[in-house]
Amino acid sequence: RTTFEVVDGVPQQRIAATLRVPLPMEDLSGLPAADREAQRTAGLYMEARRPWSLSEGPVIRARVWRLDANDHQLIVLMHHIVSDGWSQGLFVRELAALYDAYSHGRPSPLPELPIQYSDFAVWQRQWASSPEFDRQMEYWKAALQDPPVLQLPAVRSAP
Repeated sequence: RTTFEVVDGVPQQRIAATLRVPLPMEDLSGLPAADREAQRTAGLYMEARRPWSLSEGPVIRARVWRLDANDHQLIVLMHHIVSDGWSQGLFVRELAALYDAYSHGRPSPLPELPIQYSDFAVWQRQWASSPEFDRQMEYWKAALQDPPVLQLPAVRSAP
């Protein structure tokens, strides 16, 4: 639901009340198998190269290809501003759990979130202006002032 814009030179996030992510489906089931694969691959590349608008969003998009009556493929793309390796793994696990529950007529197995990310961000900003944060920052600045140089075998010597 979040989009990003620059206001007076400062990056800002804007959180919409709702988000509707279009889910176009392309039916390739009427094509010969080789043509289906070529069409799907071309579609994948098209989606991967399509530019993002961080200010307009959404910063996630998806597409489905119907290859035959029982074979569908889904692609989900997320801009790196909202996703990293850890969150992608979490997303895939939760999507798989939701798909399994849905396909068996069960309700969502996922618990309701106790807080939203924006709540965490507020807490993090408050913590970053606390004396404890300053104490820890000073500790790490001092600890990393003169980091040790590891003597590892190398093809070339480090500068």
